[in-house]
Amino acid sequence: MIQKKGHVFCSFFILTTATIIDTVQAGNNGLKKCGQTGEFCGRGPNRKDCCSGYHCNIAPDDSYAYCEKDVVVTCGTDGEFCGRGPNRKDCCSGYHCNIAPDDSYAYCEKDVVVTCGTGGEFCGRGPNRKDCCSGYHCNIAPDDTYAYCEKDTTVTCGTDGEFCGRGPSRKDCCSGYHCNIAPDDTYAYCEKDVVVTCGTDGEFCGRGPNRKDCCSGYHCNIAPDDTYAYCEKDTTVTCGTDGEFCGRGPSRKDCCSGYHCNIAPDDTYAYCEKDVVVTCGTDGEFCGRGPSRKDCCSGYHCNIAPDDRYAYCEKDTTVTCGTDGEFCGRGPSRKDCCSGYRCNIAPDDSYAFCEKDKATPYKNSHQINVSSLRELLQSLLRLCASKNNCSSKKCRQSDASVKLN
Repeated sequence: MIQKKGHVFCSFFILTTATIIDTVQAGNNGLKKCGQTGEFCGRGPNRKDCCSGYHCNIAPDDSYAYCEKDVVVTCGTDGEFCGRGPNRKDCCSGYHCNIAPDDSYAYCEKDVVVTCGTGGEFCGRGPNRKDCCSGYHCNIAPDDTYAYCEKDTTVTCGTDGEFCGRGPSRKDCCSGYHCNIAPDDTYAYCEKDVVVTCGTDGEFCGRGPNRKDCCSGYHCNIAPDDTYAYCEKDTTVTCGTDGEFCGRGPSRKDCCSGYHCNIAPDDTYAYCEKDVVVTCGTDGEFCGRGPSRKDCCSGYHCNIAPDDRYAYCEKDTTVTCGTDGEFCGRGPSRKDCCSGYRCNIAPDDSYAFCEKDKATPYKNSHQINVSSLRELLQSLLRLCASKNNCSSKKCRQSDASVKLN
């Protein structure tokens, strides 16, 4: 008796669903389609409005009027947005993205074609080289590790008091001078080297015509077999290193350079410990050209202006959903496809990737996809048969009797 009830339910469900599909199919066939390539869109009873993605090409004298496909330009030209966001475009070839330092604007603009090289452009050997423009010269390393154009200066090196820090007006100090730079960059100027006749760190103090007596505060470290003899600094240390007391009292020490004082809130301990040196750059740190640059830390990238006006580290933007071509199948590296994308999966799982949704060419966005209903019906039939033991010849005939046109 239970099997008969299940069979009656299956037959009722099959007939009802088939009726819905036939009705939807008839409705779809009855819809008036829009015009695609070559279809008439002029004046008269047979005209069609062109579909989305098409436009009507009409002759000035009305001798023709037909639908033709819009030309889709996926890259950006003059004034198109190229910053951050879903509506951005990569600039077309021959254009670059002009981005404000504070992100207040970002738009494509045409490249200025310069056939000669200016600041930082390659001037070495190879097909991509440029001769440096007037007012620039090619700075080439002796071992060819770099070769770039840099601006000429009337005086190429700096003497007493000339600026040797960061910026376009800096000078390398002349021979016999060195750059005196403040730790906080408040000053940087050239000053004359001090001629020292006594020996400091590493200078030879052994036997021979080139030896030096070690300066005050240094001693000569000589090997028993004379294999080395060099000056090294005396080990009188007045500042504190690892574990030395830096709290309150007569025996305290200020911590040495490269160390800081770790003090308990209740003063139960106070000792010097080594500073943690971070060699890579995080938010806002300089990553351009020069001796003080840093490579950006993991999770950061270097934001460099096209004209080298700025170069600083900024945090990577993490995108958790998948766009064109990203894997959306089974596994730890899969991503759910972003809004506006769908997962294209092979029946045998040989591929699974995100691709952009395709818009329907019809104006009615509420049409039902008959193919999808067909697949749904077949799945429900299998489920119904398994739950109601519908394995008899009669049940299979009912299944096969549904026509899905």
